[in-house]
Amino acid sequence: MLDKKGNLKLSHEQLGAVMKKLRALSESALEAGDPEKEAILRKRAEKLAEKVSRNEAKEETEVIEFGLASERFAIETLYLKEVIHVKEITPVPLTPPFVKGIVNLRGNIISVLDIKVFFELPNDPNPGFKWVIILQDNEMTFGILADEIAGIKKLSLRNSIKILSDLNAIRQKYLKAVTSGRVAILDGSKLLNDSSLIINDKT
Repeated sequence: MLDKKGNLKLSHEQLGAVMKKLRALSESALEAGDPEKEAILRKRAEKLAEKVSRNEAKEETEVIEFGLASERFAIETLYLKEVIHVKEITPVPLTPPFVKGIVNLRGNIISVLDIKVFFELPNDPNPGFKWVIILQDNEMTFGILADEIAGIKKLSLRNSIKILSDLNAIRQKYLKAVTSGRVAILDGSKLLNDSSLIINDKT
């Protein structure tokens, strides 16, 4: 298939099929004793292999994966500052339900959000210790609660779902995609740049 500029554009599956055919032709040329033809075909196969690798890389994203209730979430490490384990989160009066409170991180006061509120997940009545994932960009820093941390992973975006019709508006707002393995990838940029999530400590 050609794109608008007249360049050949193949899907991952099509590239794989072409590579397989080129390898077969290369082996046939080698058996026929035609080293020049075999070298040409081998170079073509190598170039296609590089293209496939680049395409696969674009379909993956590095995330920190974590659990909330019985569901799995992730957020790109681009927005990850660090992960801390806390014994206590100090409540802040007169704040929205999604604000769990604040923690002191080496002298810096960090707000902690409970995104279970957004995703309508059940709260643990006896939470005990808490994992807090600290998110940061150039303008904002805050933490989000996690029940467990699965670690840093690379998730495939192939066959991911961009829009889920059964989600309410606020859940859809912060959701970037859902992978084929049912991991919900949150949009770190939208979380960190949403003015409605900013707590004004002067009020």
